[in-house]
Amino acid sequence: MLIDSNIRNQICSIEIRNDDQCFQCNLFFSSFPPNKFPNLQRLVSIYPLFGDKEDYWAYPYSYYERWEKDDRRIHLKIKLSDLPLSQLRTLSILNLVSLRSNIHQTSSIINLAISKFYLKDSECLFNNLPMLKYLQIKSIDRCLGKNPNILSNYQYSCHLKQLIIGQFTDTFENFEMFVKQTPNLKSLTFISDNNNDINIIDANRWEYLIVSSIPKLNTFNFKYSYYEGAPYFRSTHETKIDKFKQFQSDFWKEKHHWCFEYIEEDHLILFYTTPYICDTYQIQFNFTNSSNNLVNTFVNVKNLILNYEGLVENSKYYFINVTSLTLSKGHFDTLLTTEHIQYLKIMINLFKLKHLGIPDNTNASFLLEIFKETLQLSSISISPSCLQEILNNKDIFDYLTKAIKNFNFVKYNRSIDGSFKMKDFCKMFPNIEHLQCTINDTKKIFVIIDNLPKLSTLKITDESGSELYESESELYESTSEPEERFLEFKNEASKRNITYDIIVNRIEGDNR
Repeated sequence: MLIDSNIRNQICSIEIRNDDQCFQCNLFFSSFPPNKFPNLQRLVSIYPLFGDKEDYWAYPYSYYERWEKDDRRIHLKIKLSDLPLSQLRTLSILNLVSLRSNIHQTSSIINLAISKFYLKDSECLFNNLPMLKYLQIKSIDRCLGKNPNILSNYQYSCHLKQLIIGQFTDTFENFEMFVKQTPNLKSLTFISDNNNDINIIDANRWEYLIVSSIPKLNTFNFKYSYYEGAPYFRSTHETKIDKFKQFQSDFWKEKHHWCFEYIEEDHLILFYTTPYICDTYQIQFNFTNSSNNLVNTFVNVKNLILNYEGLVENSKYYFINVTSLTLSKGHFDTLLTTEHIQYLKIMINLFKLKHLGIPDNTNASFLLEIFKETLQLSSISISPSCLQEILNNKDIFDYLTKAIKNFNFVKYNRSIDGSFKMKDFCKMFPNIEHLQCTINDTKKIFVIIDNLPKLSTLKITDESGSELYESESELYESTSEPEERFLEFKNEASKRNITYDIIVNRIEGDNR
């Protein structure tokens, strides 16, 4: 892989935005570390950098609105010494500890994303990044034990204009102290789920904080959700709904035009400003809503997780921009029918759908009707056993073999070669370009790459590890390390220009 030096000199920004195949960047950065771009000022990823014991930084693959447990171990490694910190203006990190002794080189950074942050570290943050204008924090966690004074030296961040907090679990009192250090803040996004501090939804305290400490604020995105188990959820919801009514005063609606709504769904209650700020939403059951019009509420939602019981006639929900739909079974054995398709069409624009998550025991006729409506669908997540069953329907088989280029079996935690003979699967779907699957025999990887001529990316979860695994005719015990087991495959994949990533699942008690 080569890049002309003149081209490298012209590159000032590198962005990693594809969350489905971010591991492809491994090959790129192994050949071209960031410090090989002399004019690089922005190094941006949807995932932050973090330092490990080998002094590497990595981009974790998963994020808090995904549930695939294996994704947490997929990452992109960059050596700390390969980061041109002094020339960067934009950076993503895991936490301030990641910078270690190099934090003195960060004074030029104006845009920062942090994965994990404690408010007690705000003094360190603002002292060492005095020019900071944009701060995105994935999670602010509550410190265990005694919390030092957040405002010990009252260090202000005068340049900070935009603050995004993806998850807040600390106390609202500590947040108030933190925000007092940002007097010129103009935009605030605040998300807090299952935080038992009732002050987070105290409209009077929010109003006082905005007026006294951040008077220039003109954009406010807010989301708060709380799940309460039986038998207390009714009384808890009533208390919180009373709090919600305080956000209907002139200060919120007339002066700032910040509109709040709430949804009460079984044991869950949700408060939010409109439009709903997150790109993922989950529907469980019928709900009570404070608004009669949800047409423009969920314009930001791209990923929808829909419980069967949420498919009802005359639903208030409408998701105009959803591109990924995951169907899930609820507490009841509801059988999806073609009638449910009509309910679904009222809720989302099926034409925009590009990815579909299919649960076990899904009715074949239901799927066929969905496929007819989703002309842009090219990716599915499905259990291997479920796929084997629905392929008995010729119309579904014809559709899948022509339209689907991306198969994801990983989230179902079942080996693909437990439901198919690998060669048979490859013959059925020769047009696959992206495959994510679990295997229990490393030799099967070569069957995949030999029989899928259009394959460009492969994500494998290896269940063999140090376990006993069964090949076609013999029983083997793998005693080699992952690097040794996959060395031949990696060499072959490089020759064929296949981007790959491998996760090795250890058996319990394997501490190597």
